Amino acid sequence: MTEDKIAPEESKVTLSGLWRKMFLISVGAVAVAQDEVEKLVGTLVEQGELAEKEGKRLADKMLSQPKKGIRRVQDKGEDAMEQAIAKLNIPTRKDLKSLEDRLAELSAKIDELGKKG
Repeated sequence: MTEDKIAPEESKVTLSGLWRKMFLISVGAVAVAQDEVEKLVGTLVEQGELAEKEGKRLADKMLSQPKKGIRRVQDKGEDAMEQAIAKLNIPTRKDLKSLEDRLAELSAKIDELGKKG
């Protein structure tokens, strides 16, 4: 009996990688949904069940709902990532920029004191 082994790089899962995959899946789902809605509305217009303007309005309404849902999921995902970063005490870009500015300020003061002394 042989065991299938997974290479370490294949088994590594990152939070950002998961969010990226989720985003790509959601974009793909919207694209598929858009195609299907457009086909359905097109068929209804061709068969005279809907006027062209009504069909356009119906398609727009049907497609706006999934996009709103995806945006909500993305917002929640961003919030969850921010909370995880805060919980893990990982400095943000803003934190690093603040430290960089403070370091530059202190370096300038040290240089100034060195010239006086």
